[in-house]
Amino acid sequence: MPGIKAVYRSATSKCTALWNKASRSTVAAETVDEVLERKLLVPCTTRWNSFYDAVARVCEFPIAQLNTISYNFGLKAITDREYQFLKEYCTVMKPLTVALDILLGEDNCFYGTLLPTLETLISKTLDLKTGLLGDLPEAVVKAIKNRFAQVLESETAVLAAVTLPRFKLRWLRTQERKDNAKASLLAECRKSAQDEDQPTGTKAPTQP
Repeated sequence: MPGIKAVYRSATSKCTALWNKASRSTVAAETVDEVLERKLLVPCTTRWNSFYDAVARVCEFPIAQLNTISYNFGLKAITDREYQFLKEYCTVMKPLTVALDILLGEDNCFYGTLLPTLETLISKTLDLKTGLLGDLPEAVVKAIKNRFAQVLESETAVLAAVTLPRFKLRWLRTQERKDNAKASLLAECRKSAQDEDQPTGTKAPTQP
């Protein structure tokens, strides 16, 4: 998508120019507050979602107000096509940022959280329809599947999820998958009970 890459570069470069100007000058920051009545967010390297958050804040303002600031700063105006691109970018990337917030949580993030979060992310991303961004949702999903292939196919990940009270079987979308998860969990419970009942140093009898 060479055309989209060009729009991405031009749109993000104009956003970067606004962020730099507003964050490095007190006068510029006052101009932003006067026109937008809110501050622009500036991306930082220590937060995964900071670039998305900064772009999403830009998209909260009408393009006319953004370009009033750009004019006052002597910067190039954001075009309608670039503004549409930024809005669609935020739409496509929002499920990913939500998933990252969940998986980066310090208090309630367990291994059993991973698979339901990934499957929800994939489903919500594939449901998106975009204009300028074309097949970006499919590209995001492909990258997720490549990176987490082992987890997406792991029975252990399924068992970890269904044993978490917040998920149980609710996140499984088909009855077949729910039945398979129940069967696996029962088999695992029976195995654990058998191992506990077996005296130390002896082997469980083999099935004929």
